[in-house]
Amino acid sequence: LVWHCGNKQPYNVNNIDDSLLETAETFRDLRVERTTDVGYAKHCESVVSKASQTAFVIRRVFRARAPELLRPAFQHYILPICMLASQVWNPSLKKDDNIIERVQRRYTKGMRGMEELTYNERLNSLKALSLHNRRIYADMITVYKGLHQLMDCSPTDLGLCQSFSSDCGNSFRLGQFRSTDSHFCCRVPTQWNKLPERISEAKTLTSFKKLLKIHLMAQNNRFYHFHNFLSAYQHLLPFILF
Repeated sequence: LVWHCGNKQPYNVNNIDDSLLETAETFRDLRVERTTDVGYAKHCESVVSKASQTAFVIRRVFRARAPELLRPAFQHYILPICMLASQVWNPSLKKDDNIIERVQRRYTKGMRGMEELTYNERLNSLKALSLHNRRIYADMITVYKGLHQLMDCSPTDLGLCQSFSSDCGNSFRLGQFRSTDSHFCCRVPTQWNKLPERISEAKTLTSFKKLLKIHLMAQNNRFYHFHNFLSAYQHLLPFILF
């Protein structure tokens, strides 16, 4: 079986002892599906399909639509589907990010009393992270574990390089790469280095998780207030811009 990896790879015909080798368009490893363009669009579609089917079954079971029932059901049955190995397949395209986020967007809208709320208002009411921020949360926890030897691989094994600077008090800064690649080692340094020092230098994993979630929730709130500001003063935008 031959798998051509990358857009610039020539699609050559391969033979062994005059036997033609089959060419694969997709490859699945550890339940993560990759395509020949080294992307995860197909995997994102698969995740959304499975998560949506599970959400449909849950809504059929819990007819009351009470958030007290639907929220734990989402965390136990749908979230693991959306987050499985997200450090590996984190979507690089906005359209893939949007279709995954749509799973939680639709699910929370079906909860009783939240039909008229915006998505960010529903997240704030449930004290929940968006799936996009949830993937950042998972990435940062993996980085923290690697830097503090809390897992069976070193930062180098993860493709990370510590950067020490006399101008910055954060001793756990990471070297950044100029790349548009969505691979773990390329995307997480920028996210990690933006964290406040009190978070990145947390003494324990438990405190790190708590501070990180508060930080990401605050980002949701800032976006929510900015969106409300634009809505309230939309009629003044032409005068502000020009």
